[in-house]
Amino acid sequence: MERAPPRTSRWKRRRSSELARIPVSSSKAQLGHSLGAAGAIEAAITALVVSRRTLVPTAGLEEPDPALGLMHVPQEGRSVPRVRAALSNAFGFGGMDTVLVFADPARETEPRREPTGTSIVVTGAAVFGDCGLLGTQDSGSLLDRRHLPGPAVDPDAHLDVARARRLDRAARMGAVAVKRALADSGDAADGAMGLVLGSAFGNVDGSAAFMHRIFDKGARSASPAEFPNLVPSSPVGHVSIYLGLHGPAFATADLATSGESAFAQAVQLVAAGETSRAVAGAVEPRSDIVERVLAALFAHAPSQKGLARGEVAAAIVVETETAAQGRGARIVARVRQVLEWRGEAPLLKELASPGDGRAEVLLARASVAAAPLLAGTPWSACPSLVCAPSVGESDGLGAVAIAVAVGRIASGRTDLALVLGLARGRGYAIVLGRE
Repeated sequence: MERAPPRTSRWKRRRSSELARIPVSSSKAQLGHSLGAAGAIEAAITALVVSRRTLVPTAGLEEPDPALGLMHVPQEGRSVPRVRAALSNAFGFGGMDTVLVFADPARETEPRREPTGTSIVVTGAAVFGDCGLLGTQDSGSLLDRRHLPGPAVDPDAHLDVARARRLDRAARMGAVAVKRALADSGDAADGAMGLVLGSAFGNVDGSAAFMHRIFDKGARSASPAEFPNLVPSSPVGHVSIYLGLHGPAFATADLATSGESAFAQAVQLVAAGETSRAVAGAVEPRSDIVERVLAALFAHAPSQKGLARGEVAAAIVVETETAAQGRGARIVARVRQVLEWRGEAPLLKELASPGDGRAEVLLARASVAAAPLLAGTPWSACPSLVCAPSVGESDGLGAVAIAVAVGRIASGRTDLALVLGLARGRGYAIVLGRE
């Protein structure tokens, strides 16, 4: 009696037949590599492929490898009756990979999964910079004294230098802060944990030095080892690899509110069920270009121009209440509300009331826009604390303000904190409360 072919063989044949009928193309041959923008450009192209029912070509493809069994679209694009769905694949440095699915609106799809009413809590926080390395409790007293920028802090003192040898300064600082926040959360990192880190401008000094070397000595002088550290997601990739995090990981850039943006997106990831735990924060090393040019160009508050700039990394661990209770973690704060807006700032009538308990407002830096936003809400009568005078100016101060709020709640200094993050044309309101 003849045996049935192994399942793996049947699977391979099915895979081959599927590959042979799905068109494959790449746009980089026509556009070049646009670094951090590459994924966004290719996603836009993929959406247009679905909308216009036109397959884009892979320019310059002369001799496809027949062994791959792929249905290439070489040289010229072509129109088709319909594109039911298309994948946009972006595989970046350090394992920062994303696959987006764009579908024809007429195609029946599963309903979009909306965030549920899952209770989100905070189990750890940390700040690292000119103030030293502070955990959850100590972050609550960060504003009690000034930490003026001094000699460069040494992240290597807190890392395994051999394992961290490929990490640039931003990644090393981020790894220190995230590692301490995870330690304070009462559990080692697990593979499914997410990571979102904000940075207003990325590695602009490194990018400038990289390009100047090419201008001065030619393209052959470009260092392949340095190039991956120039993209905005590089620190996130490095930190996730160093700490063994395999959940959703990405970078966010939102000017002076990059830390608040990272926190809001981490909360959304957890609320949507994409991961049960995530670390959010921001990393901003010192930068001559930022200090001399970009800080003034994008400033919206006086302290961004006049106050000495420091370097800082901050991290906050958020997770579902169920996950925290399941592993016996100490809940140090609860996420009550997260609001965000673009364009004209609204009157924050939707803010949860601080009630009768002790409540305070945390600001990264003093802003004349804060008082009008809070006017007419119970929060207008609450005392305000400002981070910049104690820590020095930095575009990562939003994450510091959140860590300070968590620390003040965890140490019993306040019952409720509103972190208000403001930048040009954008804003965040984050309400944290006691367990």
